[in-house]
Amino acid sequence: MLGRFSLGLLFCFLICAQAPAQDAAYQDHLASNTRKLVTNLRPLLRPTLQAFEASILDDIDFRIVPDLIYQGLARRIGGKRVVIIYSGIPFMMEVLSNSMFVGLQGKRECYERHLKSSLETFVYNSDPNHQANKRPVFHPAAYANFELSCAGAEQIFANMDARQRQVVADFIQTSIAAVILHEIAHHVLGHVDNPPGPGMSPAALERSRQDEDAADRWAIRKLLEMKMSLLPTIPYLLMTAALTDYTLEAERASTHPLGARRALGLLDNIAVEVNKIDPDSPVVGQVKDFRKVLNNITSPQN
Repeated sequence: MLGRFSLGLLFCFLICAQAPAQDAAYQDHLASNTRKLVTNLRPLLRPTLQAFEASILDDIDFRIVPDLIYQGLARRIGGKRVVIIYSGIPFMMEVLSNSMFVGLQGKRECYERHLKSSLETFVYNSDPNHQANKRPVFHPAAYANFELSCAGAEQIFANMDARQRQVVADFIQTSIAAVILHEIAHHVLGHVDNPPGPGMSPAALERSRQDEDAADRWAIRKLLEMKMSLLPTIPYLLMTAALTDYTLEAERASTHPLGARRALGLLDNIAVEVNKIDPDSPVVGQVKDFRKVLNNITSPQN
């Protein structure tokens, strides 16, 4: 079976996920925990790296910004290698991970409806035209006030034991780690040396989309090499599906691959890589099941 490495950081995922998203103290909390996660991730990642990759990792300045933007960035700024993670990323992962937990407890309809509603809200809030009128994002327990299928969710969270809390923490931490690794990959793979910009040609846009796919594959491979379970990366897959384009026409004008295509490609890559290590792993079957859920909740918005 695949090993399981803990990143040694339990996020505040119940009280915090119900806190006002714009609350400065809450955003500082998310940013602080993400900085600790970066610190804990470095020594786990280093043994999996080649010498030149380790040198690049040492050169990266990680900047965790307490701002509710759903974005991670890899850049060269003033000649320095930089990875920027905004606190909107851990916020998304907390919300989506709590939703995953509801599904694990058998409330499948609540899980799918809450995921779809949350992802639609994240997409709406990420639109620059909506920054002055962002919509609230609800914890699954609070979502019961709007969705009958989530009745009883509050009791599920109230009765969580230590093992269940760790399951949710693993979803949160591993998904944030996947984002961090994806941005590190852009440095290691040389993408920051020829970054995307305005007025790109169709060929350059295609190259940028290929770079994104390559960074995804690098991140998944490093998670496996660190002996971390890949199932908890599902919130990361949901984020990639939701926050990139929905149509082939939009994809052709974008630096990123089509959202659903990218997420499904990641799922397939996970299944292939896990099968290489452990053909008997239940993860392969779980991936197939999640593909059906992903199709249900990432349909184009009207």
